[in-house]
Amino acid sequence: MELTENLWLASCISFVIGSIIGAWLYRASTGGGERSQLEAKLSAMEKQMQKHQQELDEHFNQTAQLFNRVTDAYKDLQAHMANSAATLSQDPTASHQLTDTLLASQTLSPEPEGREKSDDTLLTPPKDYAPKSAPDEKGTLSEEFGLQQSIQPQPAK
Repeated sequence: MELTENLWLASCISFVIGSIIGAWLYRASTGGGERSQLEAKLSAMEKQMQKHQQELDEHFNQTAQLFNRVTDAYKDLQAHMANSAATLSQDPTASHQLTDTLLASQTLSPEPEGREKSDDTLLTPPKDYAPKSAPDEKGTLSEEFGLQQSIQPQPAK
């Protein structure tokens, strides 16, 4: 009788251990498929993102080239109008206005090469603090700034 009980006990323990190992193997084999699918999907998304980034770069490069062409065409048109006004117009003010407009257009014509920008055109941003007039002066963030000197109380007699 004891032999039968030991045989049943060994069979039950073997069944439980085998079930645990089988479940682990099943999970490992099916989980690997999902992982490979996710990795493939991730790589496809990365390729799509790189393609989109490349298309975006090409778009901005083409836009910049087209904008430069429009700017050059505008400069040419303005120069042509100024020259035509100078040669064909009998009214000198119209000629001067077009020439002045052409020369005054800072966004379309660069600064002449020998000329540097003057200091008048360089602006400094406003300061968000009051500058000190002397290095030893208390600044606006000092605890004593703007306070009156208080009268020292006299010691009791």
